[in-house]
Amino acid sequence: MSSEMLIGSIKTLDWDSQFFGYPVGKIEPLHLSPENLKAILANLRGKIKLAYWFVDPKDKISNEAAKENGGFLLDRKTTYLRSVPRKMVSKKDSHIKSILGRPLNRELCLLALEAGEHSRFKLDPNCDGSEFEKLYIEWIRKSLSGEIAKDVLVYREKGRQVGFITLGEKGGRCNIGLIAVSPEFRTKGIGKKLIESSLKKAGGWGYRKMDVVTQGDNIAACKFYEQLGFKLESVVNVYHFWL
Repeated sequence: MSSEMLIGSIKTLDWDSQFFGYPVGKIEPLHLSPENLKAILANLRGKIKLAYWFVDPKDKISNEAAKENGGFLLDRKTTYLRSVPRKMVSKKDSHIKSILGRPLNRELCLLALEAGEHSRFKLDPNCDGSEFEKLYIEWIRKSLSGEIAKDVLVYREKGRQVGFITLGEKGGRCNIGLIAVSPEFRTKGIGKKLIESSLKKAGGWGYRKMDVVTQGDNIAACKFYEQLGFKLESVVNVYHFWL
């Protein structure tokens, strides 16, 4: 997401603003007192409609400032990291295929929305639901086109696309963007197989690390990654302020 302008202590987010159709920004200082945050928000009224603020969970003053000034804590952005094996000895799974460059279809749209089930844009009471749906459909569309992903792997079962994962690069690491399995096909090991295929793919590309960002309140996802060898790297509280 690109940004070009600074207004006081906020960075305007051009991509978000254009995509959602209203001014969106990110509060830049990582630490603020309640009084300083109040002043920043007052200065932004009429200029920004939605402001994000990313805060260290251990920063009691800043978290209290967010609560006192009407911030919605909508995500504990949790990053997991693991090493990529230099060699993975595993049979090729005939259920898993690359669909990079393929057109978007209804099954993939539904899977993308499953991937965003715990998204802050879905949880935010001030969002009408269209923001969440638009964002995740755009995410899978741009992944399929190769704009934001190096590959998209899909798991097929009985002629259906029942799971998928998108792989990109961030900070020199292979990054999992989206991953989802249809509800009726969960607990069958499909997610694990998609991760294993992704690790093999990442190793072939020469990556030594793979990371993924999930929501801290998504306990099932956190346990899933931990069981597959991912270690907790960082947690950041994400607040929304509507002005």
